[in-house]
Amino acid sequence: MTLWVELVAGVLMGFFGSIPVAGPVALVVVSRGLSGDTRGGLRVTLGAGVAEGVLAGIVFGGLGLAIQEAPGLERVLDWLGVAVLVLIGGWFSWKGLGAPSIQTEVASSTSDHPGRDFALGVSMVAGNPGMIGTWGGAIAALEGSGAVQASLSAAPAFGLGVAVGVVAWFWLGLLALRRWRSSLSGRVMDASVRVIGVVLLLLGVAAGSALYGASSA
Repeated sequence: MTLWVELVAGVLMGFFGSIPVAGPVALVVVSRGLSGDTRGGLRVTLGAGVAEGVLAGIVFGGLGLAIQEAPGLERVLDWLGVAVLVLIGGWFSWKGLGAPSIQTEVASSTSDHPGRDFALGVSMVAGNPGMIGTWGGAIAALEGSGAVQASLSAAPAFGLGVAVGVVAWFWLGLLALRRWRSSLSGRVMDASVRVIGVVLLLLGVAAGSALYGASSA
């Protein structure tokens, strides 16, 4: 496989993985957008995107090395990936947006210091140890689907893709908030998240069926 595959996979994972609004980065970015501080929100997004891209690349390369040392681990990761797709897909399709009134839950925290905004984005990702497990499960899901194979050589491309995907999602969200801030419907966003959940659930079921068929053949 070429590095373009890992790059595109990283972009998609970073983009769609940023959709839920329950995380601290999403809450801060959306609060900036709702308060009209689009530039501040984008600076926070850039910091978070860089940090998440680096973290995802490290996990991607680490799993690749682990698979080389223990080939049997790949089969375990395949089934773990199926479980991740099914669980996350089921959660999204059931819970939807998960935050019915983000405008009332998040206080505005604008800043006149670009460096602080960037550092805030980095710190929210770097200071969250759960992100390692999150990306481990996400990459395992990719392994299970057969879309990519984790490796040390492809880790920089995957990490770059993740950073681009994260920034792209929040940039589009900030543009939407700036354009339709007064009329944006939470129901539309909720329905979109539920649809994505159903798609992930179906992908998980399909990947599980393929793995079962391959193991029993």
